[in-house]
Amino acid sequence: MDWMQVNAGQVLFRKGDPSDSIYIVLSGRVRAINESADGTIDIIAEYGQGQSIGELEVISTYYSVTLNFNLFTLCF
Repeated sequence: MDWMQVNAGQVLFRKGDPSDSIYIVLSGRVRAINESADGTIDIIAEYGQGQSIGELEVISTYYSVTLNFNLFTLCF
């Protein structure tokens, strides 16, 4: 298990990146977004304290959305 600190606006992974980790939000908020080819951004989900991210993607090999932090966040 590794701890990581991420800042607002930082992208942890992008859609299509190989997935090898599950993340748990310790504090702050995280948004899963979908970026279309024309630059449009849709918010798919928002995660907060205690929620996990990436379980299904680890099983399916690739991330299906881009993960973007909208507040200072600690994950492990």
